[in-house]
Amino acid sequence: MDEERDPEASYRRGYAHGAEEVFRAVAPALPEDVSAKIKRWLKGDLAAWRLANLRGLDSTRQCTPHFDPSSIKENAEEPFFW
Repeated sequence: MDEERDPEASYRRGYAHGAEEVFRAVAPALPEDVSAKIKRWLKGDLAAWRLANLRGLDSTRQCTPHFDPSSIKENAEEPFFW
């Protein structure tokens, strides 16, 4: 599958690229443990979701990127980043 010609693949590439760029912009202000979790999400779930389309898998339901904000909050009442 060609990312340049397939609209879904192009969208997913742009989504992943945008997420990485936003992370790079805010990473210096994040605690290291939060930064590490976001890196794992970018390289794990998000990358799998993006590449699933290129492999011809129907990943809309099976592989949707999900980042659980509660997994990074130390105090649930604290309005930190998410």
